[in-house]
Amino acid sequence: PYVDVQARLVEGLKKQARRESLEPLCEFMTDSNLMRLRAWFYSMKRSPSGHVDLMEVQNLFAREGMTTDRQAFFRYLNYISQTSSLPSAREGEGGKKNVLLSKIVGIEEFTSIIGRCTVAWCLHRTLSLVTAPEFATAASAMAAEQPSGA
Repeated sequence: PYVDVQARLVEGLKKQARRESLEPLCEFMTDSNLMRLRAWFYSMKRSPSGHVDLMEVQNLFAREGMTTDRQAFFRYLNYISQTSSLPSAREGEGGKKNVLLSKIVGIEEFTSIIGRCTVAWCLHRTLSLVTAPEFATAASAMAAEQPSGA
């Protein structure tokens, strides 16, 4: 779910990388032990425990111009915080997650969200390239040129 939101975020991250660096996106984000991601995280207003609210994450990406649809991005953040896909998504007593804690994220969850979006973007791009009509036509033509009989 929310592949379009994740893809738009990664497109925004790519634009940010081109503005600030000559490095490709992955190197831009993982430079010097994730220093850039840590700087982004620590630029947000944090709780005494070192966590940030989802609104802070939304505001950071909107302020930096990395996302264009604030509401869709916030829905994605809410969705991902309610699933068990983030590192801190552990079940409490009786198999229930603490809903209050699911609305705040630490540095580990923050980097996980960005990494998850990047992987989703790569898979989406790969799938769209493989299923593109030009690729299918070229593959059919190549298969037709192969000598039959083995």
